[in-house]
Amino acid sequence: MSNDLAIPDWHLQKVVLGSSLPAALYAYFNNAPLIYPSHSVCDPFPFKFFPSSTSMGRTFILEEINQLVHPTGIDEVGNQKEEVYKRLCFVMSLAGLIPYSNRGVSVRRTEDNAIKVVCEKHTESTIFADEFAVFNDDGILGLEMDPMPQAEYEVADWFNVKFDGKHSYKLLKSSEEFISEFYFYTASRGKRRGVASSLLTHEELNEEGFSDHYSKLKIENMMKTIGMKSNAGNKIGTTIIQLHYPVVEHTLRETRKKQMRTGKEDNFVFYTMTSEEVLARYKDEPLETSASILAQELLSGN
Repeated sequence: MSNDLAIPDWHLQKVVLGSSLPAALYAYFNNAPLIYPSHSVCDPFPFKFFPSSTSMGRTFILEEINQLVHPTGIDEVGNQKEEVYKRLCFVMSLAGLIPYSNRGVSVRRTEDNAIKVVCEKHTESTIFADEFAVFNDDGILGLEMDPMPQAEYEVADWFNVKFDGKHSYKLLKSSEEFISEFYFYTASRGKRRGVASSLLTHEELNEEGFSDHYSKLKIENMMKTIGMKSNAGNKIGTTIIQLHYPVVEHTLRETRKKQMRTGKEDNFVFYTMTSEEVLARYKDEPLETSASILAQELLSGN
């Protein structure tokens, strides 16, 4: 006897596939369920911000201005994308628009152009829709494609940072796609941390010149250029030799594949809209859905 538990099929007008912020925003504005494989999460990196001019519109999230100090000035930016994503998903979960959140979900496309969702404890359901709006196809069996050589990935390299003294910088910048920005932050117990942002192709991800080792060397050089020195030392016997250059220690590399697939396959439509584009598209449209009502009550601060 099978242990699988079948849930009645769903027949919906629109379903959004993907776990990115654009996918969540699009699902919110269309009052559509948001579905994604649990092992394929594309939530925003914490160093991603909206432009300062961005209106949060009918999300009812209060608009913020943040300042990022760097050696040549101050950048003013808007809301932190990670925080917007968390608040939006909270509201959508309460409204029942993220039906499989954190439940060990696998998703596959079926031969009759539906999707089959299997959760932990082998519960499964089949979902039919007039349109599946695809923002991320990663991990969706029968839908995802092998990476193209020029497919682009947002890359975050995380570091422990050691240097002397204090500074007010939150950001270092370069003109290259590899380590275009490096963000400083303070973790628990006052430990200094940093994260580097890059935009790399699939080919570059597998090249030595773009590895975490070279990201470490580049960041140390960027810090050295603005006069930072290390508070670390090398111990030789009983003698500690002070290092006169900043030291960073790589701890983790994370990647997010950018959606570059466009067009339509039967009822699967592929979208490449950014978060800013989704917000602009629905900026002036009236919105009276269960999620928007909850957002207005919980997030607007009124």
